[in-house]
Amino acid sequence: MRRLMVSILIVLALVSCSFPIREADALKVSQKKLEGHIVVELRDVMNSSCYDDGIEGNGEGGWLDSGMNDFHTYPPLDFGAKLHRGYFFDFVDPATNNGKNLLMTGTDDVWPDMPRTVNLTGLKARGKFIFVMHSEPGIEDNDVQSGGKLKLQYADGGVAELDLRKGKELDRWFQGPWWDSYEEANADAPELLKESECDPTQFEKLGGQNFAETVLKYATAVRWPVTQGENAVSHSWDVPVAFWALKWKNPNPDKTITGISLESSGATVIGIAAITITDKDFSLDRQTLGKPQRPPEPPAGYFTSVWGENRELNQKLIEQIWTKGLWDVTLRSDRIVTLHVDHMARPRKFQDADSYVISSKDDPNFREGVHPVKISRFSKAARCRDIGPHQNRFYVDHWLHLEMPFPFQLGATYEVELVGDILPESDKLTRSMSFALDETPNPSFKLNQVGYSNAATKKLIYLSSYLGDGEPVDLEPFKTFEVRDAKTARKVYEGPIVKVSDRDPQGLDKLYVLDISDFRQEGKFYVWVDGLGRSYPFLNGDAAAEEMYRVSHTGIFFQRSGFEMKQPWAGKWERPMAHDKIYVTKDNLGSPPFDEGVEDPDDENSDYYVPDGPREIHGGHYDAGDYDLRPMHINVPELLMSLYEGCPKKFYDGQMNIPENHNGVPDILDEAAWNLLSLEYIQDYATEVQGLDGGVAPGMESYTHPVPGQGMGRDPLPYFMRKVSAYFSFSACAAFAQAARLFKPFDQERAARYLRRAERAYAYAVAHKDEPLGSLGQAGGQNASPNQFQSAWCWAAGQLYSTTGEREYLDAFLQRYKDARGGVAGSISRWGVLWGVMMTKRDVAPEVRQEMKEELLRAADRNVEWVEENGRKGYRAATPKGGGWGNTSGLVSNIEPAARAYLLTREQKYLDAVATSTDFSLGMNPSEMSWMTGAGSVYPMDPCNLNCTDDGVLEPHPGILIFGPTNYWESGQCILYPDKAKMGFYRRVVDGWLFIEGSEYTVWTPQAPFLFGVGMLLPDVE
Repeated sequence: MRRLMVSILIVLALVSCSFPIREADALKVSQKKLEGHIVVELRDVMNSSCYDDGIEGNGEGGWLDSGMNDFHTYPPLDFGAKLHRGYFFDFVDPATNNGKNLLMTGTDDVWPDMPRTVNLTGLKARGKFIFVMHSEPGIEDNDVQSGGKLKLQYADGGVAELDLRKGKELDRWFQGPWWDSYEEANADAPELLKESECDPTQFEKLGGQNFAETVLKYATAVRWPVTQGENAVSHSWDVPVAFWALKWKNPNPDKTITGISLESSGATVIGIAAITITDKDFSLDRQTLGKPQRPPEPPAGYFTSVWGENRELNQKLIEQIWTKGLWDVTLRSDRIVTLHVDHMARPRKFQDADSYVISSKDDPNFREGVHPVKISRFSKAARCRDIGPHQNRFYVDHWLHLEMPFPFQLGATYEVELVGDILPESDKLTRSMSFALDETPNPSFKLNQVGYSNAATKKLIYLSSYLGDGEPVDLEPFKTFEVRDAKTARKVYEGPIVKVSDRDPQGLDKLYVLDISDFRQEGKFYVWVDGLGRSYPFLNGDAAAEEMYRVSHTGIFFQRSGFEMKQPWAGKWERPMAHDKIYVTKDNLGSPPFDEGVEDPDDENSDYYVPDGPREIHGGHYDAGDYDLRPMHINVPELLMSLYEGCPKKFYDGQMNIPENHNGVPDILDEAAWNLLSLEYIQDYATEVQGLDGGVAPGMESYTHPVPGQGMGRDPLPYFMRKVSAYFSFSACAAFAQAARLFKPFDQERAARYLRRAERAYAYAVAHKDEPLGSLGQAGGQNASPNQFQSAWCWAAGQLYSTTGEREYLDAFLQRYKDARGGVAGSISRWGVLWGVMMTKRDVAPEVRQEMKEELLRAADRNVEWVEENGRKGYRAATPKGGGWGNTSGLVSNIEPAARAYLLTREQKYLDAVATSTDFSLGMNPSEMSWMTGAGSVYPMDPCNLNCTDDGVLEPHPGILIFGPTNYWESGQCILYPDKAKMGFYRRVVDGWLFIEGSEYTVWTPQAPFLFGVGMLLPDVE
């Protein structure tokens, strides 16, 4: 899904038409001289428009027939015969030319009725340079590096041609970085210019005051953007779309040009907007441009005003209950109420106080209905849906903070109503809701929305009030808080409100803390502050730990592959059996190269032909929104089994609603065994089909990822067994050996089976230890460095020794343990590699055991110090310094040494670090939401999970811990209002599956590590 969604950056409509390919026609054109330049008059031969009609794929629109994904941009295109960013072009307004302003070529897939070659005749012109204003959509054949050729025909019969290289003379209309262009440096250009990729921030180092001066001195532009702006689709990615000026220095300026032709390679569509022949080199005369600047941000509601309300689409969204109008109401203080509205609300009405009426039969000040005196707003991209003519759309939600002239009174009920035309007419849209100061929650209280385990001695609730573009609520007057029983509203605890920081690093707020560490009472509660109201409810005690664990384990259970999700386990998320077939090539080929085209295993001409067809497979856990089984998934059984081994009294048979409960085995081990089941099938096929006795391949993969609409067993892709390798055979050996040890008290026959598999895998790996490490097939944790290979060997040997006590395995472990750095299979850390020996009761040299322990504790103490440091300035949690892919929500992943140190030593400081980091992920964070579906009061509703997207159930299945904020969003694509720099990194949480970087997750991180952490908080059971 992640790699697929990178391609969705450019949403293209591939028009399915059966028109024959047209041969090249001679198109007679004229020319005119304007301001000393010869302009080729294209009006009569133009065949398309830079604008579409808003209906995707109807075969009648312009540009790419992609609906709103066209050149309706902000800023709007500026037409006319004049300088366009320093280049003279006659850019035709389609409104003045029967809706046409482009001469386009086609491909077999896109606009197949358009010509492949365009021949312009009738010219009689001379000039030193030819400039072509054009754009191309980036429909690429990876094997074709040229988009075509541009040719000049001369009066003497001669021809000159220019190769249109992709990424150089031609480039995508989705510009990428807003400063992107293509320059060719001269001989005097310093290396820094060549390495800068035209980043304007680098130019001052070159001695130039701005981009134009630097390029003028050292290079000349080959391709330069002459229009820039964001459209309704590219705006979500903060990427401009552009028309380009292509410069070609005429090889024969003394000859008369009689024709110009464009011969497309068929690898891309090319749209020509204008051609200018001139003696002036515009690329060397651009001082008037000054320093390039990012295109301005579109005003709120701009694209709605361009495209209209799109009533047909809105009606479909309303029918699917994917839009409500008004979603919920919360309180910020006794004067401020917050309305959460969706994309149906009209932004132009947001600041109109008359759009809101608050009334109350109980409060005389509000009896006649009152309008707010001040309105603040926070907006961000939200749910995504493929509905109607505009595909792959995201929608924007808004939080409107209404400050009232009078305070709300305790005991009174109020109704807030959206009036006027802030919402379109529909009796299915919610327009009003009731609230009460003593009943409606205030999101300013940042707490673990599931609850707090008494296993932790640090239990914190934070307080800050963010109002988007408004001033934060002044919290200085509030000095004390109460904890109240959720049923009786009786005060059961109280404490002081303590200021932490004037500007915490996670949310850029004035931050306060409410310490409930000494509150030990079991039950369900909420926090109350006079003047601010109440928090979301939370559990306290063992029930909180059990609920956190239940939801987390459920999230992994719902990722089972080759499994029919049915009652009594499925709840409302039933799905049929799927991915229970795997193709096994006779030769050890592995899965096909990813993204290199279709591979049909039933085609006798395919390298991946499997004559006997697919074989049965069950077990394993899906990667994320995808259905592949990947090498990194080996950490799922490792973490679950290591957690059980470290604290077995916390887990039991019947603990979870899974098929294996009441089979005599603790359910956490049953979940680990399901993961290993796929490797059992794979080991058997490696032996039976490929003759690789004991070898194990790291899961299965197809040649691409599935797409929306292919959930719930509708995935048509074939899945192939990956390549068997000694490296992964060691990894599988370690997991089998650990399982053999842990299952022995419950199922001796199964334990013996696991041990035989471990020994066979180990023998295979040792026998093939000299195989090339760089040729193991697809990457993603399968290929290994020499150190990773030795680490895998060390892991396998250590687990086998802990299980069998055989000296040869200990010797192999001791030979490698100092240099075993982890990274095994892309997911197993050094601590996982050493864990079998660190925890074993068998004899190990005391100095070796002590050395490993001290190293682990040093790392764990650094974890604790980092958590404590964060707590002195902001939220006490293991928030990462960076924010890379997948490491923001899975805070337990960031402090794995501390988690393992607790299992080894039972020191409370390590458990507290894990507990407060868990709290952060479940709502004790600036985003005011839990990042795990089904956990708490406010959680993601549109994670990147195909089954959830396609199952027809509005709410996703529980237990999906999305990635959350990430530095991949630094472009601002997910934050619409206000600017991201004003809201803090940890508010950048977008609940929409198209925003893959934040709404995706994987079973190996953060899912399994999070379960590893919350499992430690469970109470012991007899």
